[in-house]
Amino acid sequence: MTHPVTADHTDCSSATRPASTRTRPRSRGLWRQPTPRHPKPLPLLSGSALLLDADGLVELCSLVARDFPGDPLTHERVLASLVATARAGRRKHIRAAVAERLGLTGFVVNVLENLLLRTTQTDPVPPPETPAGGFLTHLLVHRAATVIDALGHIPCLLSTPTHDDFRVAWRVFVDRAEVYEDSRSAALPADVAVALGRLNRFERIDPDDLPTVRIQGSDTTLDEVVAHWLVTPSEATRLVLLPEREEANRWVNRLAARMQVAGEESTVHHLLGLDDVWSREYRPGQAADRDRDAVAAFLPVADPVIATTLGEIPPAWTLLPNHPARPAAWALHALLERGAAESLQAFGHVAKVAVPWGSVLSLVWLQLAGTVDESERKSLAAHLIDGWERCAVTPEDLLTAWHSRWRSLLDPSRLDVARTLIVASREGALALVWPLLSEIIDDLAGSRGFTGTTATLLEEFQPLVAEVVAAQVPLDLPEVRALAKHTSTGPGVTAARRIVASMPARMSEAS
Repeated sequence: MTHPVTADHTDCSSATRPASTRTRPRSRGLWRQPTPRHPKPLPLLSGSALLLDADGLVELCSLVARDFPGDPLTHERVLASLVATARAGRRKHIRAAVAERLGLTGFVVNVLENLLLRTTQTDPVPPPETPAGGFLTHLLVHRAATVIDALGHIPCLLSTPTHDDFRVAWRVFVDRAEVYEDSRSAALPADVAVALGRLNRFERIDPDDLPTVRIQGSDTTLDEVVAHWLVTPSEATRLVLLPEREEANRWVNRLAARMQVAGEESTVHHLLGLDDVWSREYRPGQAADRDRDAVAAFLPVADPVIATTLGEIPPAWTLLPNHPARPAAWALHALLERGAAESLQAFGHVAKVAVPWGSVLSLVWLQLAGTVDESERKSLAAHLIDGWERCAVTPEDLLTAWHSRWRSLLDPSRLDVARTLIVASREGALALVWPLLSEIIDDLAGSRGFTGTTATLLEEFQPLVAEVVAAQVPLDLPEVRALAKHTSTGPGVTAARRIVASMPARMSEAS
């Protein structure tokens, strides 16, 4: 199993700090501390931008019709706009626009379009009371369905993100709760669960700031749920390798068949009457027919063919940024079973919102780094740098993931991981990747399978050593030094000698 991340993510500059007593040689300045990137507000999801006239409803329906497989921001914009417009007394206009423009083919594989058809039903089917089964998407669809059914009866959504990292600012959350109190409305359980999955624990959160707001179907009030959430953290994430079973033979990758995520569960689901895999163990890719039926129960158009198309979709991956392990495990499953393209899509969505990344998402990055082709390395490095500048990933996270049992089992190419780390170094993340990069390079230098490809890698690595020396950061590359002492004149030995020559004398002469 992987180990939980223990690094402090409140300080972006957790990389090794250089000493200040030596004169720095000339360098490109690649060793730097991260430039903090603060999340940007989403004005499109607030205020008058959400109130739609007739033309706006036409545009919204057009947006929904094109939303396949699903865009997270579109999903949030549509729900928030429907709530605001219905609250302004235009629910009939919403129903008319949807009936005229959506669901016309009768075969609706677009989940958001299918959900909006609930607005045209006189008596929409209530949420099923049975457990949700194996889909992360279930909570997404549950939330959307109950919101659509409550149009005109709720003043706003508690969970609409306020910033581009899909977080909900505490002050805005309090303001929304006060609107609920003023209108004497009851909050929706799934809306509350998603909102708590988006609140930033690093903010000053005080349940006493909240008014008393009822929650539909619960004896617990909103402030009580928030108070419980604050004092009841999730258990540490565990990526478990289950015993092998005969049915694993049907899978492309047998490790994918045995993967299960435990820990990092929602600790408020039971208070809200919710039961899904966000609060239980999750086995990516293991959903059964009954799990698809549980999702299809919310969809007005759900014949057997459409039901078979249901699965994890992008808006589910950004649903609970405080719980990235489950969507990250889905990205790993997709990589092992379906290839890098689908995995990259899922990873990109999760990486942009998760703080911290945690052990599973860091593992996925390493596995992708050892799998993707050269054309994808720069974008993968950009995700890593973005996570670093959001204080979401540290050098310790990468090292922990690299030394985990799962990394040993998955065995990504050390050469390709090192190449991707070098790309990230050149883009400005040298301080982040150096501990892992130097370890891999030194390990390769001492391996028996030394090849010309490894020699080329050492040549690419050599300029980075000069950057580290210029930053006066201690470094130790014993296997590289040993390789440099060989009597041969091969390209690998030559590259090792150049690396040693760029190290301070006391380091290069060490035995």
